[in-house]
Amino acid sequence: MKRKRAAIFFFALFLFTLLPNHEAYSVRLEAYKLRNTMITPYLIRRILEDKNMLYCSTFQVAWNKMTDEVTKGTVSLDGSPITEQMLNRRLTGAQDISEDCYLAAAGVARDNIVERVERDMRDKFNEAPGTEMNLKNPHDILIYSFFYKDIAFAEELERLDKPIMFNGANPVKAFGIKEFALDESHIRAAEQVEILYYRNDNEFIVRLLSTQQNDEIILAKFAPLKTLSSSVAFVFSQIATSRPTTLKEKETLQIPMIDFDIVDWFIEIEGRCLQIRGMEDYCIAKAIQSLKFKLVQKASPYELLPSVAEDKSLVKPRKFIFDKPFLICLRQQGVSYPYFVLWVQNTEMLLPAN
Repeated sequence: MKRKRAAIFFFALFLFTLLPNHEAYSVRLEAYKLRNTMITPYLIRRILEDKNMLYCSTFQVAWNKMTDEVTKGTVSLDGSPITEQMLNRRLTGAQDISEDCYLAAAGVARDNIVERVERDMRDKFNEAPGTEMNLKNPHDILIYSFFYKDIAFAEELERLDKPIMFNGANPVKAFGIKEFALDESHIRAAEQVEILYYRNDNEFIVRLLSTQQNDEIILAKFAPLKTLSSSVAFVFSQIATSRPTTLKEKETLQIPMIDFDIVDWFIEIEGRCLQIRGMEDYCIAKAIQSLKFKLVQKASPYELLPSVAEDKSLVKPRKFIFDKPFLICLRQQGVSYPYFVLWVQNTEMLLPAN
């Protein structure tokens, strides 16, 4: 009887894993386990060969809070690390990111900063901070930031039945529009896609319109410049002079799925003490950034009506396929500085195809 029940249980579990809407991709991952991805708290960073680059402005917002609420002035650490120098420039802040997608905090152990972060995370996101934050000394400083973005569309795009072969070798899960047709389902989906720039199938810029109307979601496939900031500036310069267009019949849009949950510690500044008169015994004990990001679609390929006439056009359909290094950039409408940038150069941050 026990064997029969066990067999039924495992058979039911097997069937559950086959359900198309069952998504359980991301697991919390410590950043030091990433071999091919660099996480940076500032944009002015050289793009390394074969490395993904991940930036989010939330740690800068937390640093700004430390400046405003803890040190009451410019932060100065022993050794003057580059991270300190870059963050002290305050190139971005809370004005450039929507309040609903992040938490940023900085404070001292004696002021119960850990308890405050735990409470705020529970109240705002119904989550724990995701990492141990014990502070040993009353003057220990915690800098903490959390970011969560699950991009959703009013009309889900297609979950493509064939994977993208990223860099010609690695199959990854993908979504988009397999082949745009003048069908009601495709038209509704394509209304969320704007073509901002197209030079050829390996250099183009696309904007996606999500349910969060104040967000700009930019995807750009191109050869990068030397730094992350100059690459972003190039994309924005192209957008500034663009006239958005739409997909045309028989064109394809294919985007790799992304789903990650990462916690990182900026060890370059952890353990360093303030070089500020009267605060020499205040040290940064923890400098943490937690990042959760989802760009995943569950919709099955659309069932299209048969074409009533053959397309005799001689124009070659454009292909918007993100199968080589590309940039994802999120920014609020009306501001110049992005709050999230991911340069994808390998498959470490992409969902592998089974």
